[in-house]
Amino acid sequence: MAYLSTKDGASSATASGNVELATTAETTTGSDAARAVTPDGLKDADHDFEGNVKSRSGVLVTVSGAGDLSHATHGGAYTLVTGNVLVDLPVGDDNGQHFVIVAAHGSGCTVATKSSQTINGANADPDNSGSAVSIAQYKAKTFFYVGSNGWIAIG
Repeated sequence: MAYLSTKDGASSATASGNVELATTAETTTGSDAARAVTPDGLKDADHDFEGNVKSRSGVLVTVSGAGDLSHATHGGAYTLVTGNVLVDLPVGDDNGQHFVIVAAHGSGCTVATKSSQTINGANADPDNSGSAVSIAQYKAKTFFYVGSNGWIAIG
């Protein structure tokens, strides 16, 4: 059986005491050093910390067919592409959005954009005479949205 007891005063790095839990907004902005963060609160904050790089560490999503990636499902996760297919990055609308794409198929995979957005400054929309980016077998690239309709590919 667990018991709850209260102490006078707040806790600190050197003293025990009462602890107040941080809200998701406080966790996201890092605006309060006096509140504690719960694992669920950290997950809900979408890891949108300094520089707005959003990550879901350790999450693996598998894609086997061609199609559009989404922020909710693939953003910040490791996306394992198991077919020799073309996958499209979503329309970037928030600096720091990123996708880690790993090619697990013997022929690799191809990554393109929608709406004439660029990758490394070049048109990567095949529907608009652009050239998509290829990823060789067992290689990976990270795609960061940097604004002005542009993605940067690293790797």
